[in-house]
Amino acid sequence: MKATSSSIPRRLPREGASARRRVLFIGAEFGTVSRSEAVGAAREPADAGFDAVIACAFNYEAHAL
Repeated sequence: MKATSSSIPRRLPREGASARRRVLFIGAEFGTVSRSEAVGAAREPADAGFDAVIACAFNYEAHAL
């Protein structure tokens, strides 16, 4: 997964508020999200300067999060 800020629509922050950047991680259509996939999905956006990761998947391994 490669996080790019150009693919995320931006809104101007309200006056006095700071802008927050978020990224959406969507798991596989079939199968389970493993711990290594969840860690990678969190690490890349953090390195790119995003503030939060929203993870969506049908199924996670028991110790993935």
